[in-house]
Amino acid sequence: MAPDPGSPVNLALLRVRGVTYGAVRYVQAGKLVTPVIRVRAVDASFSKESYAPGSTARLTLSTDARSLQLDVLRSGPGHDPRLTNFDVFGPLVGEPITVPWDHPNTPHTINFSIGDWPTGVYFLRVTADDGRVGYAPLIVRPKRIGEHRIAVVMPTFTWQAYNFEDENGDGWGDSWYVSWDQRATVRLGRHYLGRGIPPHFR
Repeated sequence: MAPDPGSPVNLALLRVRGVTYGAVRYVQAGKLVTPVIRVRAVDASFSKESYAPGSTARLTLSTDARSLQLDVLRSGPGHDPRLTNFDVFGPLVGEPITVPWDHPNTPHTINFSIGDWPTGVYFLRVTADDGRVGYAPLIVRPKRIGEHRIAVVMPTFTWQAYNFEDENGDGWGDSWYVSWDQRATVRLGRHYLGRGIPPHFR
């Protein structure tokens, strides 16, 4: 079965013409050669767990597209609540930005300006010139802690703990849920597997 062309796919266990490559469990991975298959998509991620209004974020993009359109969607109460594993719906914030892209083989980081937006959860939507779409969650924190009477803590570290993106290319998701003895930490700023929506976000 062919993978969804909009999603990167890593296969730790692969069967081709009756031959099985790879390992069933992570502890066996070092003993076997594991092919890693990647379907080129649009990967996007921010380097920090949150940003203040009016600040500048560092945005890492990885794609072989020639140009990209960046726009921001606001998520949360009072807005369109629809969400799937592949798409986010919500009102646009600000104007779309078109970015020419000439970094087909390696991730590249650019500056991205955060507007004077209300605190909340946003998604950057990145659309390639050929129609591929990727998302990156963006948390905008208050300008001053304490200006609101109610605090809502977003589980950014938990999102990354469940992020099975295979960043090091060994065919296994980089998460302590794959191998606790090998990975006891979680690094923020990684693209989320698939189109970039955190696991279990809905």
